[in-house]
Amino acid sequence: MRRLIAAMKVSLDGRSEGPDGYADWVDAWSEDYGLTERVDACLLGGRIYTGYEQYWTAIRQAPDQPLPMTGRRPHPAELRWSEFLQRTPHCVLSATLRMVAWPQVQLLRHADAVRDLKSQAGKDI
Repeated sequence: MRRLIAAMKVSLDGRSEGPDGYADWVDAWSEDYGLTERVDACLLGGRIYTGYEQYWTAIRQAPDQPLPMTGRRPHPAELRWSEFLQRTPHCVLSATLRMVAWPQVQLLRHADAVRDLKSQAGKDI
């Protein structure tokens, strides 16, 4: 059975986002956990997915432009992670999200679908 690996950035004082709804204290949203080779799918919740899609789509569409959410240009590590995200299937667990823009995203409607995903052949998630 595949394993679910939780990877997130949390500040030393326990915050996961700033007052504007994103973690303004994070230098780069990139893979710095050494997981890229270990995973072949990403699983997100519906509430986080909307901003995730917006952020990474902006990097895909204009990698040399300032990002709308931060006003800064993407970090080189974010450009590399963006390439990984573009080729990696994503699953979004949500009973309310009706549509997604990315073609590599599958909506999962029930937690049981996560169990089914874990039982499929593949690397960790």
